[in-house]
Amino acid sequence: NVLHRKCPDLLPDLIIGDMDSADPEILEIYRAKGVDVRDLREDQDTNDMEKASLVAEGMGYKKLVVLGQFAGVHGRLDHTFGAMNNLYKCHQAGMQAALIGDDCYCFLLGAGEHAIQVADQGPPSHCGLVPLGAPCSKISTCGLQWDMEDATLQFGGLISVCNLTKPADGGCIWVQTSGPVLWMCERHTSAPHGSAWPT
Repeated sequence: NVLHRKCPDLLPDLIIGDMDSADPEILEIYRAKGVDVRDLREDQDTNDMEKASLVAEGMGYKKLVVLGQFAGVHGRLDHTFGAMNNLYKCHQAGMQAALIGDDCYCFLLGAGEHAIQVADQGPPSHCGLVPLGAPCSKISTCGLQWDMEDATLQFGGLISVCNLTKPADGGCIWVQTSGPVLWMCERHTSAPHGSAWPT
């Protein structure tokens, strides 16, 4: 509905989901223009984002960017948890996925060493690293206001939230982790942003 209203000349290749919030008239307009519309309302075990991720995986994509407001929009914290679960499932399937909203972005870092480039100008951004799927037995960071060295992250113990990036130091964040952790970072719309993909 929003795409048709704001960008009527933009045609997606595919519209997929349970269509519970889609205007049937708008769907017919897209169908008439040759857009593949897949109504998967019979599948109530996956959310729309997961349905789309599974199609992308089936088409052989290894990187996925999801645009939209996912962080507890209008009180729908359940959607946020669904999105984080989908990030973990993408990771398990060998896909690298990033969620980019109006004011923040996040992606999953698997076990290993990562370099994340964030904005190197403007104010510091609030950020965090949270274990996803299982406790993280060992994590170290460099480039954050409050770095960690060989820390353990787990729910019921330490999780790294309310941290800050340091733009004055070049905006490079280094993370070494023993297991999957979710990187979350605030976006300042007035400041330039670095890569959404860790290296």
